[in-house]
Amino acid sequence: MPIKSLREIAYPEYRDRHIFTAKLRLAIFLLFWFFYVFFLKDWMEETRIVALIVSVSFFATMLCYYNVYREKLVFLSLVSEVIADVVALTAIVYLTGGPGSTYFTLYIFYAVISGMIYNYIVAITVAAISIAGYALFTFLCNIGVIPPLLVAMDGMVPPAVRSIYFHPLMLILFLLLAIYTTKIAHHFTQVRERLLESRNKELTALHQMSNTIKSMVSLETVLKEVLVGVMQGLGFSLTLLTLFDKETKKIRCYPPKNNPVVERIEQMVSFPLDKVSLPLDAFENTAFRSLRQNQIIFRRNIAELVTGLQPEIPAGHVEKIQDEFGLKKVVAIPLVVEGNVVGALFGFTTLPFIGERMVQTFESFANQAAMAIQTAQLIEELRKKNLALLEANRVKSEFLATMSHELRTPLTAIIGFSELLMEGVMGELNDEQKDSVREVLNNGAGLLEMINNLLDLAKVDSGKMAMNLSGFDLSELLARVSHTIASLIQRKKHNLSIDVRSDMPALMADEKRVQQIVLNLLSNAIKFTPEGGSINILGRYFADAKKAAESGFIIKNAKNISGGFFYVKVSDTGIGIKPEHLESVFDVFSQVDSSVTRSYEGTGLGLALAKQFVELHGGNIWAESALGKGAEFNFIIPQGKA
Repeated sequence: MPIKSLREIAYPEYRDRHIFTAKLRLAIFLLFWFFYVFFLKDWMEETRIVALIVSVSFFATMLCYYNVYREKLVFLSLVSEVIADVVALTAIVYLTGGPGSTYFTLYIFYAVISGMIYNYIVAITVAAISIAGYALFTFLCNIGVIPPLLVAMDGMVPPAVRSIYFHPLMLILFLLLAIYTTKIAHHFTQVRERLLESRNKELTALHQMSNTIKSMVSLETVLKEVLVGVMQGLGFSLTLLTLFDKETKKIRCYPPKNNPVVERIEQMVSFPLDKVSLPLDAFENTAFRSLRQNQIIFRRNIAELVTGLQPEIPAGHVEKIQDEFGLKKVVAIPLVVEGNVVGALFGFTTLPFIGERMVQTFESFANQAAMAIQTAQLIEELRKKNLALLEANRVKSEFLATMSHELRTPLTAIIGFSELLMEGVMGELNDEQKDSVREVLNNGAGLLEMINNLLDLAKVDSGKMAMNLSGFDLSELLARVSHTIASLIQRKKHNLSIDVRSDMPALMADEKRVQQIVLNLLSNAIKFTPEGGSINILGRYFADAKKAAESGFIIKNAKNISGGFFYVKVSDTGIGIKPEHLESVFDVFSQVDSSVTRSYEGTGLGLALAKQFVELHGGNIWAESALGKGAEFNFIIPQGKA
């Protein structure tokens, strides 16, 4: 029979049941000798063969039992053990009258006991061998191979059976064995139930710990869940967690919160346990030294754990704590993260022995705890870095706003004086001087635009951008913008077309910012469209996304806007954009990195500002393009309410 069928009876039941079997077999062997000597003392010479067979069978079963217990030759040893038992039972049946003896019921009793102690597979094995053994015994007796043992005795009636005490004693014995076996079977059933209940608690605690990891909560919450989970799952009287802090070079202690045992200990030592620490270089503490070497430790004496602690716990207090709570064993599992020991989990119990299964489960808790702590620490670090980044971004925005303001004041003066020089207020200039002043004026105007963009960007980032909402006609705004850029269009000989419905309702928005959005998109189109190219402006109003689809416009993200919205598209026949760069074109200071686009001037602020202004209005902006086939920049803005 495979060992798996025996292992259905899990540890510690497997060992306990075998120990019980050995004790029961020994008791039956001793009882046999008691009955044998008591009832057959006058016929021991004639029946010595039976006593010899029973004794040899007993020692054979002990050897087989030992092999099964040690998991060596399990199948062969089990079958041999049952055969030896059946031979011994057959010898007893032979002693009590041969094939005609009523004590063939011993085979039934043997099969029932085997099934109750182990399982039905063992009972079937016993039954099959018993039937075969009894049939062979009967056959050999009938053909005369096995002679009648007591033929010389009165009428072949065994002397023991003639005694008036024999049957009552056998009845009492069998009933006692049946009751005891039933009690043992019930005991192991309760053990199995308690084991399953304990396992259920362990799995529940492990599940809660896994949920803690997934929830990504704070380190304090993770430590609390770990300690509570271990105490509930494994039934420890107390659990403690320690973490190795390399910055302070100390080992810090984390006890469970609101725990009566911890509160009592803190009263006894006169300081909170979460203030306890141990230097990492405290080599006199052998327990923590072993833990740092990734070794599981077991201790009977708590005093070995507190050596070198700060503040110090007197030895008398340690003994008093251990005696008061009846703590007999301490087990500690290292917490390992990516091959490094980051701490340890301690379990204090009143049990004198901690089994292998309990240690394995505790190790599973420790592994889960290490993962949870690592996750919580990473999240805590990310939170700190995020706060630092937010602060850095705030400082950056304030710096940009300040510098933009400080630069704009002298630059405005430069532009003003340049215009005065061009107008001849301070005397006539020759052509060469005018060209130089014009260059100063153009560059100053470009620099002023850049500074204004930086200032606007800083205001948006810092949340200080004020929106001046008012109702205006979008078609008039687009026409006005087209006139503003007319000189740039003519310079590069572009073809500009405008397709705008004149019957659109009023748009409730910041007119200046919407104008800046369109101007930035048009400036981008003019910049990247070669001479002789085409630029188109389209403007529409839709009551909802469904109406837009009915008109032949498939508009992205329109479902995110409730109510009516305005749709504007600026398209060109320029150099286009690679698909992988469509998202990054709206990033601050971003320009598509290629040998073609890098030859064009610009800071990458125009599209970034357009995106910021669109989103401030609650709208969306996106780009569609293919390299060499021009680009389309689209945005939608909610109609707004007056």
